[in-house]
Amino acid sequence: ISGEVFTLQDYRDRYASYRRDPGLQAISASAPMIGVWDDHEFADNSYMNGSRNHNVTLEGDNFETRKRVALKAWYEYQPTREVDEEGNERGFHIYRAFPFGDLARLVM
Repeated sequence: ISGEVFTLQDYRDRYASYRRDPGLQAISASAPMIGVWDDHEFADNSYMNGSRNHNVTLEGDNFETRKRVALKAWYEYQPTREVDEEGNERGFHIYRAFPFGDLARLVM
């Protein structure tokens, strides 16, 4: 899928195309990864209420809906939990820590 994506199905199609990539499949099978989304999951260079390429005239002024459907699709296609250790929805919260025994604590 190329071009701009707006709907939940658009984002699902984009992530499905990523997951079909043989290189991504190979690395996913060979090593553990910790995934995290960033602003580019929603639109190019997004900010709180919009993005550089979100056209209000064509796409409407509800950028929050676009972010919500993009995040929903991201969680559907990524091997990560949608809830934290206490069962709370992560939503837009991306910061978390991974302890590796006494060796290290990775903060994302």
